[in-house]
Amino acid sequence: MKKRVLFVTILMILVVFTFGYIFHRDTEIERHNYPPVILSKETVNSAKNLYFVFLNGLDTRCDGSPFQHMGFENIRRALSVIGYSFYDDRFLMYSYMGGHIENSNWVPYPYTRKNTGQSLYLSVNQLEQLIENISLANPEARFILVGHSLGGRIALDFVSTTHPDHRKKIRGVVTLNSPLMGSTINVPGILMRILDASGSVWGSTAVKELIYESRFYQDFLQLRTSSVKQLQRDGVQVATFSHHKDYFVSSKTSCITDHRGYPITAGFIINNSPIHSKYGLNSHMQILDDQNVISYLLTLASRSI
Repeated sequence: MKKRVLFVTILMILVVFTFGYIFHRDTEIERHNYPPVILSKETVNSAKNLYFVFLNGLDTRCDGSPFQHMGFENIRRALSVIGYSFYDDRFLMYSYMGGHIENSNWVPYPYTRKNTGQSLYLSVNQLEQLIENISLANPEARFILVGHSLGGRIALDFVSTTHPDHRKKIRGVVTLNSPLMGSTINVPGILMRILDASGSVWGSTAVKELIYESRFYQDFLQLRTSSVKQLQRDGVQVATFSHHKDYFVSSKTSCITDHRGYPITAGFIINNSPIHSKYGLNSHMQILDDQNVISYLLTLASRSI
């Protein structure tokens, strides 16, 4: 009985703070129109060295197979127009526990939901190892990083801090509803302690790091802005997309804008929902099916070949 009361109490607190957060977020919208992608057969064939790294976020898992829990299904299907298959060896699943090369192909190590809550530093290091391993197997390899939620944060942290030899291999980084400047959800300390004690990933090290960063939002925004502009000067295409109805990550932290509220990357704040999405009303996940995101990725890929 006590456990049931505790569960209900925690659930009610989460609901209150989630909906309080929903009604206090920035909803400024900026739209981009991307041209249709028309590629020659020769161009499609030249994409053999362009890899997509897909990074899932907090509370996800992987059983150690390359595609079983990869996600990003509609994006992977859309990339068929430039020569990729749904189970393409150039689609790489990021693992929070790393991976290895087997028969020239990337195989992610299994990870649990709990592993996704490890320190951001450790998660970024695993992405660096992935890039190194693939580059050793194929020195001509180039990469586009696509990260959802915490996965996007890991991708942008990596490309912003990695060695120039690694950075020059990155053609683009696309973040989707990612906490790039921390978390704006103000979780009470007592609730964090309860979540931590219960072993929940929502009380993990990564979540604590994100909440702590939010105290220095303006400082992080300045650092992100400077870092992204440097990446763009170095030839790395950056797009930070967000959905203005996201229940979990505020567009304030997931879409990098200037002091006037205009995006400084190719990404922007999306205000529509996909007509057909398996994620229903979950805007945090719906962005994976958004046509603006898919069109941008096709354009980015075609320019990177």
